[in-house]
Order: sequence, then C-alpha cells, then structure tokens
Amino acid sequence: MKKLIIILAAVVVVGIFSGCASVTQGTGSNFYSTGTVVMEVRAEATNTVYFGIFGEKTYPLAEEIAMEHGITRIALVERYRTVGPLGIWTEFTTIVIGERGGAIQNLTSEEEETAEDE
Repeated sequence: MKKLIIILAAVVVVGIFSGCASVTQGTGSNFYSTGTVVMEVRAEATNTVYFGIFGEKTYPLAEEIAMEHGITRIALVERYRTVGPLGIWTEFTTIVIGERGGAIQNLTSEEEETAEDE
C-alpha cells in the first residue's frame, strides 16, 4: 500500500510539472487567418527641448506619425523621454507600430482639389 501511494504521488507530481508541455505547438500560422499579408511598419518622431525652455515640451502625436508614414491600424504606441547631461537637452520620443494598408491616403493639396472636382 505504501508503494502504491508513493507511485501515485510521483505520477501526480510529474503530471503537475509536465503541465502543457505535451501539447504540440502550431507552425505559427493563425487558424482563422484570411491569408492576407499585412506589412508591419515602425515609425518614430522626436521633439527636442534645450535648457527646458526652447522647443516643444510634449510628445509627438501618434496620430500624426501614423498619417505621415501611412499606418492605417495602430497596434502599439511607445513614449519615452531621454534627458541629456545636466539637463541641457531633453528628447520626447513617440514610436508607433502598426499595419500599412490602403484605407487611408495622404493626398497633396493638388490631388485633393482634383478629387473634389470629380
């Protein structure tokens, strides 16, 4: 009886430690994927302030960065600040990561006028 309890306890411990290790992992493709290839884009913008008074003291807007780089779906926005030695300069940086697609178009003023005329 004692041996049976030890064997049963060993099986339970092994089962706990194995957890999901026996589950096979896929090839990385999504089961629900439509097969559409989307291009991931990383865009970055920085505002620099000198001596705490000269320059724009805010982080660049994520929406403006996305529009400038043609990002139609924003997945991640990171913001960080870097301070130089003795506070001489400070950089406010915004990083936007997302997908580039054809839903949003950046038109020049001439193209906008032509589109309005049609």
